[in-house]
Amino acid sequence: MTEFTTKLRRARARLRGTAATEFPVPYDVLCHCGAHVLGIRTSEPQQVVCQNCGSVRYILPVNVYPTTLRVPSEVLGGSFRSRLLTVARELLPAGRTGSGRTETTAEVQPNGRAAARYSSRITNPSDDPYVDGQTGAGADGTDAARTDDGRSIQADDASGGTMRARDGAVAVSAKRRRSRGDLARAIRRKVTPFRLLMLGAALILAMTGWWSWRQHQLDLARRAWREGRDRADTALNAGELPELEDALQDLVNAGRALGRQDAEFHLADNLLQQTRAVRKLNSNDMWEQLEAAYGVDGSADPGAAKLAENAMGSGWYIFDCRLLTDAADRDLVKLDLPLDVRGDSVQILLASPLMQQAAVTLGGAPVLFAARVQTCEAPAGDDGGWTIHLDPGTCALVTSDVHAAAAGLTAAVRPGLAAQLQLQQKFLDDSDLTRLKQEQPARVARSETPHE
Repeated sequence: MTEFTTKLRRARARLRGTAATEFPVPYDVLCHCGAHVLGIRTSEPQQVVCQNCGSVRYILPVNVYPTTLRVPSEVLGGSFRSRLLTVARELLPAGRTGSGRTETTAEVQPNGRAAARYSSRITNPSDDPYVDGQTGAGADGTDAARTDDGRSIQADDASGGTMRARDGAVAVSAKRRRSRGDLARAIRRKVTPFRLLMLGAALILAMTGWWSWRQHQLDLARRAWREGRDRADTALNAGELPELEDALQDLVNAGRALGRQDAEFHLADNLLQQTRAVRKLNSNDMWEQLEAAYGVDGSADPGAAKLAENAMGSGWYIFDCRLLTDAADRDLVKLDLPLDVRGDSVQILLASPLMQQAAVTLGGAPVLFAARVQTCEAPAGDDGGWTIHLDPGTCALVTSDVHAAAAGLTAAVRPGLAAQLQLQQKFLDDSDLTRLKQEQPARVARSETPHE
């Protein structure tokens, strides 16, 4: 087992490209005097002295380049698949061939004589002392025939020669036992200890390859996380929103690959949603879309309402208003917007634990956030009104003056904007975003991917 474990360790090191540093590489140099200079190569060149003649020999360092046809090396070149095939051929022993054993059995009759010898002596059925050729009568004059296991079958005189086997159930049981025995022998021939050992080695090799691939993917994700964070900071300071969105997308993808669910990951995700929102604001005015859904009779058309829903769901909207909590649903908030279309009220709702927490924490102050329309329900009856649900999966608090300016909000247009952005950023920093995201309702019907 020690030798096999060493082979597995060497295989893993060769897959990862670290065999040259993890395992010693000996050298054997022939001196001019005919003596052999032996030792272990290091990462630096060496000058060793021949113990026989005292001459100095120059020893090259460990070869860190992939092996070639002329120069051997512990480092394997090529793709991961080719390296995996190489170490697999080294681990698995060469196929061996053996002389198969052929088992020859002779069928034996119940009386102990071989069937071949027995049948060769009988040329006429009437000469058989056990069976009568016409009636099946035995030597003692009774109607009888012989089964394969030697038991007799009595003839039924009343039925005109119909044969009935005695102990038929026993014969069927014996046949089943023979079938099970043949199956067990076939399994023993197929499932040999050598094949089980090779299967185990293949599984270990496959797991080693998967583990190496997984570690490589995690290393790439960690590198992408660091690089994406630096790129995002640079792009945000420069106000370059396209570069910021690309950097944040790489950052979020790397965080998901690493399984991160900490506050830093959720802040990056919120900043990504902000960037997408201000870059893809909806050009369709919400009030105009609702107004166009009315027919000539002054009532809202359900078909036109569906068209209005699709038009309003094609991009983000920026909302700057107070959030009102609902006592019946603690995760549901209502936007305090005085919208009215042809006498029908407009109610905008958002099912988001994050926004419900913001409504409570910010103490009734206006909240500046971005979201997309998820559903739009037309008025039902004379006393009904429009009900619009926002998509909680696309909701993001605006925390950057760069994003606010891209949405058309500046300190000159919106007094107190800087203080509001700082207050919302502090709310995100102090909130348990991981818990709030886990409590997010799983009823997001509209995804932002098809519109990107």
